[in-house]
Amino acid sequence: MRWFLPLILLAAVLPFASVSAQTAVRLDFRDAVNRALASSPALQETQGQLRAADGAATAAAGARWPRLGAAESAARSDDPLTVFGYKLSQRGATFGDFGAAQFAGPDSLNVTPTALDHPGAYSNYRTRVQLAWTLYAGGRLSATIARARAAIAAAQSGNMAARQAVILEVLRAYEGVRAATAQLAVARKTRTAAASDLAMARKRHDQGTVLKSDVLTAQVRFDRSRLGVRTASDQLDHAREYLRILTGLPQGTGIVIGPPAEPAMPAAPLATLQREAAAGNPTLLALRNQVEGGHAAVSIQKAAYRPQVSLVLGQDWNGRTLGGPSASSYTIGAVLSWDLFDFGIRRGNVAHARGELDAAQARVRAYQQRLQLELDRTWRRTREAADRVAVSRTAVRQAGEAQRILKLRYGQGLATITALLDGEAALDEAESELVAARYELRISRATLLDELGELDPARIGSGATDDSPESMPTAATGAQP
Repeated sequence: MRWFLPLILLAAVLPFASVSAQTAVRLDFRDAVNRALASSPALQETQGQLRAADGAATAAAGARWPRLGAAESAARSDDPLTVFGYKLSQRGATFGDFGAAQFAGPDSLNVTPTALDHPGAYSNYRTRVQLAWTLYAGGRLSATIARARAAIAAAQSGNMAARQAVILEVLRAYEGVRAATAQLAVARKTRTAAASDLAMARKRHDQGTVLKSDVLTAQVRFDRSRLGVRTASDQLDHAREYLRILTGLPQGTGIVIGPPAEPAMPAAPLATLQREAAAGNPTLLALRNQVEGGHAAVSIQKAAYRPQVSLVLGQDWNGRTLGGPSASSYTIGAVLSWDLFDFGIRRGNVAHARGELDAAQARVRAYQQRLQLELDRTWRRTREAADRVAVSRTAVRQAGEAQRILKLRYGQGLATITALLDGEAALDEAESELVAARYELRISRATLLDELGELDPARIGSGATDDSPESMPTAATGAQP
């Protein structure tokens, strides 16, 4: 029955392997961006702001046109004046309503007419249709429309800025997984090399050619390398979790990333790039749109100093019963209103709007200065990162060859354990620096595109550079990454 035990174990393991395979998702950079854009709360917020601005613009444009309304009212009263008004509106007033039945000549002039003073309860049902049109509002309506359009433009620019921020964040997370994977590979190679050094030190100690201190030093190095693997593994898990959250994948989903994301490097000189950023950075454009809205806000407040002209057209139907006979009447009116004095209310509102405009203009200048400085820093950092990649490749190759020689010399008793471990540390540092330089180069290029307002998945290709663990040189071969 022993042959049956492996089958039982295999049957128990297969379901878990199937679940693991089903929950793993392979993502290339564009897939990750598309998922993040579809689930980003920040982007959803700016899209909501854009819809709100569009709604405000629709309302502002509609305020220029007439408003048609209808109303139905029902009332019953025994107030003499109200009842008499109802009867007049219904075109049903008679001489008898004035108390004519009690008039008996000059002697009855002082008689109080009962029909007029005590008419009893009376009902009136009124249907009204009214057309109201503001013909002139001192420029307030046009300024309101201009402010709404500026708000739409600002919201569109803000939405673009948020979209680019999401793309940049996805790139950081996506390449962060790649960098963490490469760092884990470096840590594992370090552990393997440390184990080999420890075994060699023990062998030479057994042969009596080195001291016990060499073994202890190699043991410390090996223990530290194991801790380094644990740390690198945790960092990789965190990087994958960060990418999972950004892309909106379910909890527990494994992620396998695709080829490297290689942002294009703008070829123009720095001065040209700074001019392009001043013209195309979406955040700067949004701030400028806010300035346009500020100018419109000042015009809105200034309109309060001018008169307002409105036209009103109304049609009424009044009847004693609902749905019964009714009398119709119409009203045509024009209203000219003009606030001549208000104890400084208008002056204060204009001053407030101008202050907001001044603040918006200052924000534009401050952001433009900061953008030029950040663009200068990013441009220089990008060039430096490219140089670091080239230098790090050479350093890894040379450190690998140096370590290969040191290991041979230590095995022959011609080098100390300190020299061997120092060489191993130099190789580890060079490999880690290469990983960091590659990551920094990609992020710096993407940041440069973001500051220019040109960060788009179409500007980010799939890199040919191999960042896999196998691309790292080993201490034995010194192969080029």
